[in-house]
Amino acid sequence: MSDLMQKMSQEEDWKREFGHVLFARRQLILASASAVVVGAILIALFWPPTYAASSSLLVLGKRAQISSAVLDPIEVRDPKVSTQDIISELEIIRSPELVRRVARKLREKEGWKKADLEKGLLKAAHKFSRHLTVVGVADSSAIQLQFSARSPKKAEQSLDLLLNEYIQYRAEVFNPPGQDQYFEDRMVHYRKQMTELAVRIEGEGGEMSPAFIDQVIEGNLERLGLLQQQLGELEMKLAVSTYVDNENLLTRIALVKAAIVQLQHETNKTQTQRLMADSAFREAQLISHSFETFAKRAEEAKINDSIARNRLAGDISILNRPAGTAELVFPRKIITLFMGMIVALITGLSVGFLAEFFDHTVRRPEDVQKNTGLPVLCSFPSLGDAEASAPSVSAAIQIKKLFAGRRDPNDAG
Repeated sequence: MSDLMQKMSQEEDWKREFGHVLFARRQLILASASAVVVGAILIALFWPPTYAASSSLLVLGKRAQISSAVLDPIEVRDPKVSTQDIISELEIIRSPELVRRVARKLREKEGWKKADLEKGLLKAAHKFSRHLTVVGVADSSAIQLQFSARSPKKAEQSLDLLLNEYIQYRAEVFNPPGQDQYFEDRMVHYRKQMTELAVRIEGEGGEMSPAFIDQVIEGNLERLGLLQQQLGELEMKLAVSTYVDNENLLTRIALVKAAIVQLQHETNKTQTQRLMADSAFREAQLISHSFETFAKRAEEAKINDSIARNRLAGDISILNRPAGTAELVFPRKIITLFMGMIVALITGLSVGFLAEFFDHTVRRPEDVQKNTGLPVLCSFPSLGDAEASAPSVSAAIQIKKLFAGRRDPNDAG
């Protein structure tokens, strides 16, 4: 019975305390609640309207790749979409790089100058991401996208641009670019080598094939044989000549010898040129073969990249394209006012109880008992001035001294 009475007493104390706080802090509670309500009314009436566009994606299973060397028919089944697949797609859509690309495209459509496209792009991308909502639909492999803007058309255009950039960026993530650029760089390198080789051949005597140089050398050797035969005949005539003065014969012999020396020098030079032409010809063949090889590999890389992009595009299906509605997303007046009233009530009570919690002044008999631990016999109301309240204060002090001087009869001392 005593426990029940004590519990009822505690409940009465709690209700009394709650009522006291409401009465004592009524002005602060009303002021705080009124400020919140006024703010909700201003938001409902003057906040710029916000509309939304929505779209959805369906993540499909990754298709198994079969080698072309396998001839037997194999039934290919698409594996189930895992939670990791959904999370990966969500992270790609939310990635800062994709958002920056979309923000840059939006600026280009708005007619920004190229010099100003990158200025404040990070801030614009952050603002775009705040208006974008991407969530995975529970118990499915679908992804829901929503974008809010000042007009339904702008929201729809922004979300459509995001989807287009997402498809392209996703293909780059799963199939990183780089091979095409490598092949292009190698082809440019071999073109440069061919040009340098042509300039070198031209500087060394013009463009002559090894077969043509062989014909020149063969002709020089034939002419050299004829000159040596002619020289032998002239020397034979000189040896059997009975004339004392053979000046004419000696002159002809000297001219033939000079022609033989000149022809031998030209033949040696042509043979050296033949060796250089042969080396240049082999180098040109090697460069040409390398160029053709890399050109073929570049074409194969483009085909493989196209196949990979088509395969990756098949892993994602757009269930519905972005569509904007004329329905307001924010602010909805009735909901805003209703929520404002609830927040005003919570805010007012919170401010009032916090003010009471941090206020340590003594204003009630309960405060005296709580701070001193002594029972309260009576209380004197405030009389309005210091002179009138002085007796009551003095009486309270005397009562406190009286109780402080009493001894407990149960005290053995």
